[in-house]
Amino acid sequence: MKERRKYERRMWFESIYHIGDIIKPIGLIFNISQEGANVWIDYSKVDENAHFTIRLRPPGGAKILGYVDFDVDKIWSEKTNTLAHQNLGCHFESLKETQDNQLKQLLQYFVRLERSKALKEGKVKF
Repeated sequence: MKERRKYERRMWFESIYHIGDIIKPIGLIFNISQEGANVWIDYSKVDENAHFTIRLRPPGGAKILGYVDFDVDKIWSEKTNTLAHQNLGCHFESLKETQDNQLKQLLQYFVRLERSKALKEGKVKF
């Protein structure tokens, strides 16, 4: 059965950080869309509440300087084989115009990257 989503997800495997009293690595991002992200986090480093802030470091090719911070709400969670980690579906909350622009720029980077990869592999013809 094909999933129906409003926005296409882009694969991305990168560390994510929790913004709190100190900035600390909390896990990995698996994919990202205009609405949210799928992340794998160390639950011992994040409060049990469903709302927190994550920091992402965009790839250099995305031409976004520094880091991007997003307030997220946990939509769903799934236990993993380890007791300390969970797979979470997160929704981006209250994006400011700058964050929205950075997110769109980041997603466009992944679209270009996927197209370039497909061209190199001969999967796309003109």
